[in-house]
Amino acid sequence: MEAEFVSVDRFGRVLLPKKLRESFQTSSFIAEKRGEELLFKPVPTFKEMFGSMPKLDLKKFAKQHQEGLDE
Repeated sequence: MEAEFVSVDRFGRVLLPKKLRESFQTSSFIAEKRGEELLFKPVPTFKEMFGSMPKLDLKKFAKQHQEGLDE
């Protein structure tokens, strides 16, 4: 893929071009500094991670996860 220009607004938000955003099935990324470079890694959604497990209740799993974070 060719390089795309991105910008950071005055609040520190990174603005990703639509073409890049649409190439991933997530809206969450991990930003990692590697020397003088910044790497964005997509964070998989719950459905991507656990969707192939037919007996897993994704809504219940997400609720329990959030409850654990709130404690």
